[in-house]
Amino acid sequence: MTFQESEYPDLIEAVRQMEKNGIFSASELLEVMWQLHRQVPIYPGIVKMCLEKARDNSPVSDWQPGDLVAIEKDGQKIIGYVKKISDQKVVLRDGYLQEKFLEKEIVLDAGTRRERLRNDALMRTWPTLVFGKETNLENK
Repeated sequence: MTFQESEYPDLIEAVRQMEKNGIFSASELLEVMWQLHRQVPIYPGIVKMCLEKARDNSPVSDWQPGDLVAIEKDGQKIIGYVKKISDQKVVLRDGYLQEKFLEKEIVLDAGTRRERLRNDALMRTWPTLVFGKETNLENK
């Protein structure tokens, strides 16, 4: 059985759709997927089913300290672990902010950590496997 004949492509597509339609980034979703996969390694269909049920829109009153949560407010995605909850306020720990923008100027100095994702890796690695038009990550 090839990778394409397995249920793994559906699992990857589920992560893509959950990120596109939700608040959590693929990073958090992949971590949950990996934890599930370690529990049932030969059943990607079960992993996908459980992954889709791992994310919920429960009321804040159901949240517990230690829960990983994602909040979208004022154009920012805030992701972190619940430390404390009171009324309609929550204190998060070990989290980060993601902000969406159309254009932003960033000063790059020697201490700036940076990486790039290229969309031509297959072409550079194994050009004879490139059939048809190239993938454009920017339009995905």
